[in-house]
Amino acid sequence: MSENEPEDLERLLSQGDDEPALSLLKSALRDAPVPERSLLPKIQDRIRIRTRGRYFRDRYSRSLDPVPLLLIVCLLVLLLLTAVFLVYQPLSSPVVPHTLPAAPPDPLAAPASPSEAPANPR
Repeated sequence: MSENEPEDLERLLSQGDDEPALSLLKSALRDAPVPERSLLPKIQDRIRIRTRGRYFRDRYSRSLDPVPLLLIVCLLVLLLLTAVFLVYQPLSSPVVPHTLPAAPPDPLAAPASPSEAPANPR
């Protein structure tokens, strides 16, 4: 196809209506007729009846409106991003050093000095 074909077609269509083929071509190139009603709901109902509800059972599968599905997907993405933020947020703050308290004395440990030794080792 060449680049001049649309221009040639426009030039032919702009010529007079003396030829019947051009008038037929003009009428064929006009807007296509829009169907008055859709056959899709009827076909889906017939499939649902024949398959005993296995296909097209719920109204969401027959809906042409994608808003509920998009809303659910957006909420799931928002929930996932919130979870990721809550996990990584503590990791982004600087580390603050904490001093640990002194450990309590261990009662089972050996005495520190011989004067604290018991009189009877048994």
